[in-house]
Amino acid sequence: MSFKKVNVKLHHLFTQEHGEDPGDGLEIYGRLDVSRLVFNPDIGDNVTLDAVNLWDRGDNNPQDILEGTAHIIDKQVTLTVSSGEHLWFTGFLSDHDTFGPNDHLGNIDHKIAFEHIGTRVVDLPRLQEGDQQLDVKISTFVVEQG
Repeated sequence: MSFKKVNVKLHHLFTQEHGEDPGDGLEIYGRLDVSRLVFNPDIGDNVTLDAVNLWDRGDNNPQDILEGTAHIIDKQVTLTVSSGEHLWFTGFLSDHDTFGPNDHLGNIDHKIAFEHIGTRVVDLPRLQEGDQQLDVKISTFVVEQG
C-alpha cells in the first residue's frame, strides 16, 4: 500500500473586510482541524483517523484581527496518509460581537483525496457573513512518499 507523509501547516487567518462592525477589525473565534479520513465499507460511512487540532479559540477569548491584516499561526503537523484515504479539513469560524448576536462566518469541510495530495496551498473558500470576509491559509508539503 502506498503512503504520503504530509506536513500540514496553518499559516494564518486574514481579514479581508470587517464590514459594519464597530472598530477596525474582527474578533474571531472557532476551531480548525485536520484529519485522515477513510471510507469503511462495513458501516457504509467515512471514519476519521488521526484528528489534530490546528487552532481553537472560544467565544470568551476571540482573536482580534485588524482589517487587511493576518493573525499569524504557523502551526504544523505531520500526518501519514495511505492510499484510499483523504486529508480532511474541518472547522468553523465566527466573529464575536459585544453589541448583538455573533456572526457565523462559515464552516470548513474540505477533503483532498490521496492521489491529489501534493505540495501546494489548499484552496479553501473565503468565509463570509454579509460584508465580513475572512481567508484561511493552509498548505500541504509532501515530505516522503512510498
